[in-house]
Amino acid sequence: MARDITPDDWPVRVTDAQISAVTGAAAFARGRRYAETRRVSNLSVSGNGEIIAAAVRGSRGRVYQTMVFSESKGRHIDWRGSCSCPVGSDCKHTVALILAARRRATAAGAPPGDADWERRLTHMLRTRQTSRRAVAIEISAQDSGSHRTGRLGLLPLLAGRRGWVRQGISWQAVFGGHLEGQIAPEVLDCLEDLASMDSGGYFYYNSPRIPLETMPARVWDVLRRGVEAGVTLTTAQRGGNEVRILHGLRAGVGVRRRKDGTARISPSIDLSGVEGLITGGGRTPEPRPLGDPTHGYAMTGDDGVLNLMPLEPPPGEVLGRILRRNEHLTIPAADVERFESRHLGELAAAVPIIDLDPAMHLPETGEPVAVLRVGVDAARHRAETSWSIRYVTPSGENRGEAAVDDLTEVLDGPGPLEWSQWAGAPSGSAGAAAPAGAAAPTVRDRACEDRLARRIVNECLPLAQAHGPLWQRRVFEGMATARLVAQALPALEQVDGVVVEVVGEVPDYREAEEAPLITTDVAEDDERLDWFSLQVRVRVGDEDVPLDRLMTAVATGAEEVLLDSGRWVSLEDRPEIVRLARLMEEGRDLRDPEARSAGDLSVTPFQAGLYAELVRLGVVGEATRRWREGVERLLAVAAAAEAGDEALLLAIRQQNALTPAGIVDTGREQIALESTGRFLSESDMPVWLEVEPPDNELRNRRVGFYRRVGFTLNEHDYTQPAYEKSSQPVPLLVMTYPEAIPEPDIRFFCRQYHPLLTDYSLAGA
Repeated sequence: MARDITPDDWPVRVTDAQISAVTGAAAFARGRRYAETRRVSNLSVSGNGEIIAAAVRGSRGRVYQTMVFSESKGRHIDWRGSCSCPVGSDCKHTVALILAARRRATAAGAPPGDADWERRLTHMLRTRQTSRRAVAIEISAQDSGSHRTGRLGLLPLLAGRRGWVRQGISWQAVFGGHLEGQIAPEVLDCLEDLASMDSGGYFYYNSPRIPLETMPARVWDVLRRGVEAGVTLTTAQRGGNEVRILHGLRAGVGVRRRKDGTARISPSIDLSGVEGLITGGGRTPEPRPLGDPTHGYAMTGDDGVLNLMPLEPPPGEVLGRILRRNEHLTIPAADVERFESRHLGELAAAVPIIDLDPAMHLPETGEPVAVLRVGVDAARHRAETSWSIRYVTPSGENRGEAAVDDLTEVLDGPGPLEWSQWAGAPSGSAGAAAPAGAAAPTVRDRACEDRLARRIVNECLPLAQAHGPLWQRRVFEGMATARLVAQALPALEQVDGVVVEVVGEVPDYREAEEAPLITTDVAEDDERLDWFSLQVRVRVGDEDVPLDRLMTAVATGAEEVLLDSGRWVSLEDRPEIVRLARLMEEGRDLRDPEARSAGDLSVTPFQAGLYAELVRLGVVGEATRRWREGVERLLAVAAAAEAGDEALLLAIRQQNALTPAGIVDTGREQIALESTGRFLSESDMPVWLEVEPPDNELRNRRVGFYRRVGFTLNEHDYTQPAYEKSSQPVPLLVMTYPEAIPEPDIRFFCRQYHPLLTDYSLAGA
């Protein structure tokens, strides 16, 4: 949280000498002037007081964001500055920020009254200066010992009684702040900017001049600004000629055929568009390059005026180097045709060709587009995306293509990637070698690719939350594929410079318009008289919704279920669908292993609870007669068992459905039973279940199923007796409802009922 500065903050303890030691004397002097002229605004403190930030108004009204980071080490304070100005750190704006912060912190701790009264009194009593000394800059050949070097240098001059004088002004005086009040502030800003461009470093000069020919390209803006502020440019202190900055100079290379059949590439400048350049009928002097790499030229006109001409537009790295070194290249006559067909376009992409031999013709150049390829596997609802940069001519010809795994690679300035396709190659011939005589691919335009990639990434950002970083190579599965095709691709197709190419058959990905319909059927099982086949179906129009897919979607919290056709069903505002899926998941242990559908359940009358849930959902009309009879029979059997009817016990043993005292027998082959519904709610007897030990996934699921109903697993050892002479006892466990039972009750049950269950004579065995 930002706050105001206080007397306890660290700038109060920093001296002028400490600040100057970090920034240098020149930057300190300039920053002090900025602080004294109130160029620091919006000063705030953040963190624990170690960060101070402000806006600092610099030259020509530019406002820079400046920050200072500090770290206390005992009494010593280490700090570093960061600024949005061209210097970047520990600059004059940093000095101004610290001095302004120190002044404000000191004032905050002063007693009541105007702590800054002395400065304000001085300001109150000052008289407006009606005149300041004029400034000139002499631009002439530098002296080196006893001879002229021929290199142009800049020398500051002041207006004296008899013309321009050197007394009272120097580049060292500019940095030292000795000219404040003598010349206009906007002029002083320009002089400071010029001096800061000297590669020799501030005011430690071997010569009173700073070299123009080694200054960066921004020198032209500073010189123009100085002229607008009233600075005079001249060629000499006395009797000098005018110096003018002219517009319209172009530079590039020339490609010309020679009489011997060779072709020559040479640096070239075009003076025809320079406004105000005066040349006579005589020999025009040779323009002198300025800068390294070259960014302008100097030439004396026939009128004696020194013409300074910046290149427009400023040359790139390659052209600047060619101009500075005055590089020439000769193509042998035998190779000229190959140069023209394969390399002339490459040359034109790298540097402007301002003088081309009429016998030569530039190939049609291509513009970059971003190609998004989407491979779709309809059977698996799977999609893979990839990007490439393709260059296409205005006539539609493919001039080359390069794969890009991530469009942000282009933003970082990619290296020389190999073309995946030669110009004019048919689709699918990636990596094929170009045939003899084929046109060369267009050279990649890095700046244009950068602009294209930035625009595409910006367009992809709003889509990232739903589809991820689409500017990268991606793989999509299921609903992600459907959303990609139905939502993202149409949006990307509208982006200028994007070509979407889809490979494969694409399903009709869209949300289903029809509401899902749940249906069930209950069919009797001919082989197991007390069992029924429960079939659950969910349909959307004429298409089934796979129940396993529905259950997976609900379990994972998905919002849609994708159908085989490509349509999807939204689960929002569909509570009956969600509840059904959960019921089917809970009842999966009831599923016939040989069932073809997740909706096919094998059910006994004891699963009345499951069936009742479906009834409550409103998807089952009326239970079958056998189902109702089965549930009623179950209740009657339980009542008879409580009375100890041995004949009924015999029937139970033969049917292998129930054990005495309301015990539900699962056996080895019987799937876990849901002992819920009316039986549990209306019976006041304890219910016993024999279950297999939960030592694998299936058995564990069964035990968990019964636990959710309300049963408790007893850990006492229990063995199910052999119901036939040919069989063997089976080690099991007992689950009980509504509570656990002690081990003596288990032993009592075994003594009481196991003899009855193993009396084979009762069965006529």
